[in-house]
Amino acid sequence: MAVKPVLRFRCGAGADQLRRIREAAAASLHNMGCDKETTDQIVLAINEASMNIIQHAYGNACSTHPRPELILELFWEDASVKVLLTDFADPVDPNSLQPRPLEDVKPGGLGLHFIRQVMDTVVLQHLPDANGNVLRMEKTLKRKHG
Repeated sequence: MAVKPVLRFRCGAGADQLRRIREAAAASLHNMGCDKETTDQIVLAINEASMNIIQHAYGNACSTHPRPELILELFWEDASVKVLLTDFADPVDPNSLQPRPLEDVKPGGLGLHFIRQVMDTVVLQHLPDANGNVLRMEKTLKRKHG
């Protein structure tokens, strides 16, 4: 039997949607019993990943893309939260996702470092039968209650 998502949130792929994405993720993580520190870290990782999709996968040209959308799904399974971020942009080569060197001090560009530091697993895959990508992230949770 497939695990049902705790959250399935679909929205347009624009920077104006980031607040809604963060709020939906935070509320779901809180309801799952995740502690505040871990919730904040996962929400920030989701925000960074969403922004990367908007800026790089869609190339900041969301209005010209036929399906400029993101789908955020959260699953609670085996004492961990699984995050899926699906887009419908052109397939992205997972090998091209390289963070810039930390020694290169300047604003921006550290999202991948942060995502990989916070999450236990980060894997990018292409949608099997459609144009698009799925970013799978997983984090073992600290629960604040039952």
